[in-house]
Amino acid sequence: THTKWALQGNHATQVCTACHRNNVYAGTPQDCYSCHQKDYTAAANPNHLAAGFPQACETCHKATDANWKQGKFTHTKWALQGNHATQVCSACHRNNVYAGTPQDCYSCHQKDYTGAANPNHLAAGFPQACETCHKVTDANWKQGKFTHTKWALQGNHATQVCSACHKNNVYAGTPQDCYSCHQAKYTGATNPNHLAAGFPTNCESCHRVSDSSWRAGTYSHATWPLQGGHVGRSCNSCHRTNVYAGTSRQCYSCHQQSYAGATNPNHVQAGFPTECTYCHRATDSSWNQGRFDHSRWPLAGSHASQPCAACHRNGVYSGTSQECYSCHQARYQQAANPNHLAAGFSTTCTPCHKVADPNWHLGVYSHTKWPLVGAHVGRTCNTCHRNNVYSGLSSDCYSCHQASYQGARNPNHISAGFPTNCSICHRVSDTSWSQGRFDHTWFPISSGKHAGNPCSACHPNNQNYRVFTCVTCHTRSSTDSKHRGVSGYIYDSQACYACHPTGRE
Repeated sequence: THTKWALQGNHATQVCTACHRNNVYAGTPQDCYSCHQKDYTAAANPNHLAAGFPQACETCHKATDANWKQGKFTHTKWALQGNHATQVCSACHRNNVYAGTPQDCYSCHQKDYTGAANPNHLAAGFPQACETCHKVTDANWKQGKFTHTKWALQGNHATQVCSACHKNNVYAGTPQDCYSCHQAKYTGATNPNHLAAGFPTNCESCHRVSDSSWRAGTYSHATWPLQGGHVGRSCNSCHRTNVYAGTSRQCYSCHQQSYAGATNPNHVQAGFPTECTYCHRATDSSWNQGRFDHSRWPLAGSHASQPCAACHRNGVYSGTSQECYSCHQARYQQAANPNHLAAGFSTTCTPCHKVADPNWHLGVYSHTKWPLVGAHVGRTCNTCHRNNVYSGLSSDCYSCHQASYQGARNPNHISAGFPTNCSICHRVSDTSWSQGRFDHTWFPISSGKHAGNPCSACHPNNQNYRVFTCVTCHTRSSTDSKHRGVSGYIYDSQACYACHPTGRE
């Protein structure tokens, strides 16, 4: 429990007499040297006495150390890093010289400097300031790297040895232009042949230092951007015999054979202009993708999928008629539902057919003079236009529905003497003939007790609707009781209607 000098490390396991010799306790010195003088003078790695180390042992040793050999100098003025951290003291402090030891790298690494071969530091005249390329944190001398700030290493250059560019150990004044190193590649290039084409020796026009190889070079082609089928072509596909300067930009100059050999349509026979861009785009991946604008007669519906020759027969394009009949005469003459020829239809097809229709059968007449509604919707034309009669066809209902009028039984239209003006009771919007309703304006029966009764309830004579009776439903006893005291009252149907024309009491 002695508090003035706490026992730690190796001291904690010693017997008292190891430090308090001859039973001397009071006044025992507390400095290490008084006990460890022999350890100090006998130390060989390093030799404390020869090195003139201070006798203040706690500079390098700690009371917590388990033994004397664990002592470590903190080395604050020159921090130990990388490979230096694992070296013995004598590796740098030779002959036990510590005080005044130089801190520059060259003083220790002169042999490494003069012996360096990749690159040869001495021949290259590299500075002796090793830290320019080497760091104290490096694990070995070979990890040194020059930062190369003036000419940054990229692409394939980043993996080359120094001598690949700095031949014969020449570093100072090394040219920075590509051609000075790559002249042999320039003169040996064949696709394209740089020398024959007269390409500039300014390599960065097509090649980048970031390219992984010389073949990765690409000309920007800014004056004639490569698109569609032109992408991926070799230069000599267009620049034949290594001609680049003055190469024509006209499509026909390259595609004359494609123009002359085209058959769908035949460009030569049709007299198409040699300005290919009218129908073809540089973005097309092939010649077959060419499309004529056709803005004068837009292609829609079934026309959009037809080959050119379907309308432009025998290679005739200029002056082709825009009238439908000029192409569709045979269809007009063969049409049977309805028969266009027998009906005398106009040869102007567009009133019934639209160019957007995918086929001829979708033609629909607008029927604006007699709109189709109700049961008339969906009928075939010859349902009303029998024998292909269209012009002058009567628009009154009876002309078509005479049989329906004559066959009607509830009520019997003929015996009742109903007019043949069907629209009085029937509407064209009705989906069937049975939906007809008489307005009954003379004796309204749309509401009250009269509504919903069959016609025969009031008109017992189905042959004559002018004849009616009230007394069938209104018995004499009930009617008389309601008319007591009414002057001129008679129990008679005609008298009932005279007083009650609207059916109300």
